[in-house]
Formats: sequence, structure tokens, C-alpha cells
Amino acid sequence: MAGYMNLEVKGLNKTFRALSSLGSYIQKKASVGMTRSTASSLARTVRKNCPVRTGTLKKSVRIKRIKQKRSKKINYIVGFTYGKNVKYDGSHAVMVEFGTGRHFIPRVKKGRAPKPVRMRIGNTIITGPIEHPGTKGKRFVTRSFEEGYRNAITLGQRTFDRSIKKYRK
Repeated sequence: MAGYMNLEVKGLNKTFRALSSLGSYIQKKASVGMTRSTASSLARTVRKNCPVRTGTLKKSVRIKRIKQKRSKKINYIVGFTYGKNVKYDGSHAVMVEFGTGRHFIPRVKKGRAPKPVRMRIGNTIITGPIEHPGTKGKRFVTRSFEEGYRNAITLGQRTFDRSIKKYRK
């Protein structure tokens, strides 16, 4: 993705007081569960708001835990899978989110075996050099975070409270 959207939760003093009374192993388990459920909720919202043409972009939404050495922060990233060895390639997510500017598509694709460029618009197939007008951004990720962060935080809070009750017994 082009950049990160940080979501920092504040005002959980009661929860953190309950957490400090538990052992470090239980603290970590409860915190990881809360963070993961929050990220999963945001990923579901992104999938719901994702524009569908072929479904590849929607299927490429994933969450990934980022481990940092010597840090007590627990980070999860909601992003899109991309690359050669991936079933659903969402490398075009940035272009869908932010749009593209006006650009020129040459007559022949560069590479080992040059192929003529073919673009389908409706029932018409266009070949040769194309002057593309660009596309407008859909802003589905931004909209998803704005729409779903409150729900994600309350879900994370509930998960956290459940895990504290479970380990406290």
C-alpha cells in the first residue's frame, strides 16, 4: 500500500489497570487477541467496501502481524497480498484507492517477447498506442477505516475483556 493509516486507541485506563494485575504471559495473550480482533474487523469492513470487478482485490485483503524486537507494541497491518507466488494479487489496490493520472500506453509491451497491447472497452477491442485519460480514486480503504474504526475498537475491547475473564479464573 502507498502508506499506513495508524489507529491508536486511548482511554482504556480501566482495562489496563485490570491488565496490570495479571501476569506478563496473560497480558500478552489478551493484548494480541484484542489487536488481532480489531484488525480483523477492519479487514472485514475493507472487504465489504471494496469495489468488485473480478473479485481479486477483495480476496487479496489480509492482516499480518508485524513483530518488532525490543518493543512491547503489538502491530497488525491490514493490507493486500501481491507478488508472483500469490493466488490473489492485489497490487493494483493503490491505483483503485487513489486513482491514476493521465498516461500513455505504448503500442508494444516491453519484455522478453513483445506483445501488442490490447484493451477491451465494452465489445470494442483497441490495439496500438493508447492515451489513457486516467481514473478517479475510489477511496474504499479510507472510507472503510472512517466507517469501521469505532466498531473495531468496541469488538477489540470485548475480546480483551473476555480473555481477561478467561485467564483470571
